Amino acid sequence: MSKHFNIFLWFLFISILVLLFVGGVSKSKNQSDFNDYYRASISFSNKKDIYHVELIKNLSQSITLQNLFQPENLKKLEALKGNLGSYIYPPTFAFLLMPMAQLDYPLASLFFFLINFLCLLLSLFLIHKMIPSPNIILVYIISLLFSYRFLENHIINNQVAFILIFLILLSVYTKSSWLAAILLSLGIVIKITPGIFILYFLYKRRYLILILTVVFLAFWLLLPSLAGHEYNMLQLKNWYLLVLDNAMKNPIFRAWKNNQSLLATLAKYFLNGADLLNQPRYSMPFVSSSATTVKGMFYALTVTILAPLFWRMKKGIEDNLLLACLFILSVVLSGVSWIHSFSVLLFSFVYAVNFLYERQELKRYRIILGVVGLMFILLGRQFIGSGMEDTAMMYSVYLYVSLALYILLLQFKDEESVV
Repeated sequence: MSKHFNIFLWFLFISILVLLFVGGVSKSKNQSDFNDYYRASISFSNKKDIYHVELIKNLSQSITLQNLFQPENLKKLEALKGNLGSYIYPPTFAFLLMPMAQLDYPLASLFFFLINFLCLLLSLFLIHKMIPSPNIILVYIISLLFSYRFLENHIINNQVAFILIFLILLSVYTKSSWLAAILLSLGIVIKITPGIFILYFLYKRRYLILILTVVFLAFWLLLPSLAGHEYNMLQLKNWYLLVLDNAMKNPIFRAWKNNQSLLATLAKYFLNGADLLNQPRYSMPFVSSSATTVKGMFYALTVTILAPLFWRMKKGIEDNLLLACLFILSVVLSGVSWIHSFSVLLFSFVYAVNFLYERQELKRYRIILGVVGLMFILLGRQFIGSGMEDTAMMYSVYLYVSLALYILLLQFKDEESVV
């Protein structure tokens, strides 16, 4: 590459990051998902119920199928989706954010965004260390463009995924088993989905990390007891009953239009009541099934999806390829995967783009990757309109495109040739 072209690439790369940064700073004062964390941290500081269990019980008892579509009850449903029960993380996260509860919301939100954005930058640094490439800036530009919608949505919602990406990557990159366990367990405590990366350490036979992860999971869960042991135990119980146990038993847990996970998709397709506000508009469910049947379908499809990856692991798989697949699976197999959740695909895109850039002869796979990336870009409402975007989300098109990327990655071989 010429010197001028390199300068242009650096300018484009920095411009994308600046655009994300400016957008995050300008929107940090807006109401976002961080407001859920902020309210929970305030409630934790005041030793109030961060999950609003009693309010949710009262609301669920007051709404039946007979009066569901009365205007006042539709408003209550919207409140349930956007307010009550909106904090679904373990109490540890609220405890760790308690210092921000002392700040006004705009300042706390800005501070949280800055932490998130710093984690994104540090993640890019770690990715470069893990996937060294002389063309890394070009690879980053393509990957950031493919992921831009998810990254932007994450920033608008001031979510937590950038922090999780950094915790996961650093836990993999570090040589210290203790630090890896501390970081991985913290990621799992914040949001359960990083637990899938246990498969990576199993594959690497780093069993000490797995043992220490269990130890530090207990540490992180009990850490909020510093603010009151009985109160923390009650909140842990409420979290287990309201979120973890409910999600495992009930496929319709947050199976709304925007939820693109496999379980939510099956619930929208085959279970009455998964999304009462949107299913009738799309003649869903296609076939009415029981919750048990839907869970059975989910488990069967999960085994089907994991089988080729396990086969590759048995035969031997390159570390970064395994990580790229696990990042995709963390979204696909999660119970709740909103649009911003797909920002974790950044690592998968960097790996795929770099792999194919270095193998010019693999034209077919490069075309497939380009189609996958363009699909993610073009599915935004600015290209297809809000109506088509809603339809795409209701049918969980993002799930299928992500699975296409997963299948493509599984075609990659560690050698120069690909069958």
